[in-house]
Amino acid sequence: MKGKSLGKPVSIADSPPGESVVALKFLARSAGLAFAGIAFSKILAFALRSIIARAGRDDYGLYSLGFTVFDIASTIAMLGLSFAVLRFVPEEASRNRREETAATVTRASALAFAAGVAMAAVLFLSADLIATAFFHDGRLAAVIRILALGLPFYGSGGVLLSACRALRKPKYEVYAKYFAENAFKVSLAFAAVALGTGVGGVAVGITISFLLSAVLAVRYFSKALQAPFSIGDAFVPAFKSRDFATESRKLLGYSVPIMVSNFLNIILLWADIIVIGLFLTVGNVGLYNSALPIAMLLTIAPTALEFAFKPVIVDLLYRGKKEEALGVYRSLAKWIAIINVPAMLLLALFPTQVLSLLFGRDYAGAWDALIVLSFGFLIQSVFILGDGIIGAFDRTRFFVLNSLLSGLTVIALAVLLVPRAGIIGAAVASMAGRLLYAVLSSRKAASLLGGLGNAGFAKVAAAGLVAAAIAKLVSFAQIRPAGPLPLSELAMLCAFGLSYAAMLFALNAISRDDKIVLNAGLRKIGVRYSL
Repeated sequence: MKGKSLGKPVSIADSPPGESVVALKFLARSAGLAFAGIAFSKILAFALRSIIARAGRDDYGLYSLGFTVFDIASTIAMLGLSFAVLRFVPEEASRNRREETAATVTRASALAFAAGVAMAAVLFLSADLIATAFFHDGRLAAVIRILALGLPFYGSGGVLLSACRALRKPKYEVYAKYFAENAFKVSLAFAAVALGTGVGGVAVGITISFLLSAVLAVRYFSKALQAPFSIGDAFVPAFKSRDFATESRKLLGYSVPIMVSNFLNIILLWADIIVIGLFLTVGNVGLYNSALPIAMLLTIAPTALEFAFKPVIVDLLYRGKKEEALGVYRSLAKWIAIINVPAMLLLALFPTQVLSLLFGRDYAGAWDALIVLSFGFLIQSVFILGDGIIGAFDRTRFFVLNSLLSGLTVIALAVLLVPRAGIIGAAVASMAGRLLYAVLSSRKAASLLGGLGNAGFAKVAAAGLVAAAIAKLVSFAQIRPAGPLPLSELAMLCAFGLSYAAMLFALNAISRDDKIVLNAGLRKIGVRYSL
């Protein structure tokens, strides 16, 4: 599919009610459920991080490094197959070919399981080398070995849950991955900490949670497919079928470039931590990794809004509905900005308070890294939907190039800056890599669709900056209530929120298309009020 100019952008709300409006409402409802699941998982993850962090920087540093290794290994073991499922299953489902859909998902899940076993073996054998040669701490080897055992279940379960999303049943992925898996993970980890088993016990609990989540994934995929499905009946025939090699090449031809890209994105995400571990101390890793997960809260909104975006965009473009696809993109991108611009500004206004609240006063020294990291995640989040468009056009090799350039930028800058500037140098390197990735991704998506049009980002940014300025002026004015205390941060926060909302409406930043998303999302969570 080659991009053609679409002319003047068309408002979905100005069009007759049809597929685009239905798509927006479906995406908003999915986003509401996904947002609840992601928020739930983040709350539990922060609770776990907070307990480990308060036990000491060294323990928290081991926890951070162990999961850095696991993230890299799981990205390779997945082979990008969950993305292949999101690409091909919507087309097969639109033709009502249930048997082909089941066969595609089975092949992808079987490949992910086999790759997970192979990667687990590699990690198990090389854990001592990784722990001592790269991170200079032999205690890390046990954590790596335990987590490696969960790779086959993490990969195959992830493919099955992505298939549920591709079949327009995203609620099943939310139930299994965000609610159940995280509940298993945190409850088992808390039990391990209570029993005094340390980071190793936490790793055991998380590995068990991957197994339990995979069991749920099998059940939910069967419900989404509306046909019986079992591992025993599906995996063995999948490997023995005559067309297994041919169809697997089709899946891997699409997915492997994404796997390479995701591997490079892991470098983009974790290279700063790895470089800190190489040049500084485990304690510095723990300090930096207090700012990083807070900044990563800016991924909640785009992850929720993007949750069902890929299968919907594939379906629209497959049927030649390019204008509708563009309208959906602009509306969702605007909402990511509306949510994340004030979130980033609040982190910039209250960095030490947030760090002290979530991790303790010992971590307040990472305030400057938090501000820089938050800005980088903001820029990347606003343009993240471009990846869905690029993938829908089968341009997966572009992901490799983009991730390679961005990852090399992070590594080069981190190696240059971390020895000289410490953790703030790592934050600057991370921000630069995310900025480069966002620019290249948005330009490629625009070339495929003949332009992305005006999503209204400038008005959202202006509203946020004015609100931040007002909040700062209020704090500088030293306004006092009836009592002797100065204006509290809570009152300053309220002033920011009210100013931001007022500026959005004053600048007419909320369009009718945006209201479709908002109203559908509100109804999904039980709020009957509509704009």
